[in-house]
Amino acid sequence: MPPEQFDGATRFAAIARRIAAAIDDGAIAAGERLPSVRRLSRQEGVSMTTALAAMRLLESHGYVTVRPQSGHFARHPARLPAPARSEPPQHDRIPAIEGLIGDILSRSVRGRGFSFGEAVPAPTLLPLRAIARRIGRLAHSEGETLLGGLSGQGLAELRAAIAGRMAHAGCTVHPDAITITGGAADAVALALRAVTSPG
Repeated sequence: MPPEQFDGATRFAAIARRIAAAIDDGAIAAGERLPSVRRLSRQEGVSMTTALAAMRLLESHGYVTVRPQSGHFARHPARLPAPARSEPPQHDRIPAIEGLIGDILSRSVRGRGFSFGEAVPAPTLLPLRAIARRIGRLAHSEGETLLGGLSGQGLAELRAAIAGRMAHAGCTVHPDAITITGGAADAVALALRAVTSPG
């Protein structure tokens, strides 16, 4: 990314912007050894921690490469060309999402390939009798929850369990921010309806 887009108004970000600009302008050649963290901290009048943070920011954006036992060296970051501008047709009809999904799922039937679009195991792999007994007990003991107590977001206990799993993975998400769908296609359709409009 261009150096002016480095996030933050911190001192280390300002140092990183100056060094990146010098590399882009050719004042610092690619492959040239940069000052050590200790020397940079003296030059800029900042702590070693701030100087190290500037180097790490430059490294994360591709302006610096670290060579073990040698130090930091300048490099030009690889940049992808800007994508061509697209001009989608202007219309106010609602796309036939269901037809597209059906076409994708039917390709595995027409061809020789195996589709990973459906995560549906063969009935012979499932303990159907045990599942049926469990569903029957739940319908008898928690029928109101199963049939009439569900919100549009899904079962509250399931959302809480998912939030707990996400917390173990380092993501803090409130159960009310989680929505249960009937599958990936429903999730994609819901996301599209949330951020798009017809046309």
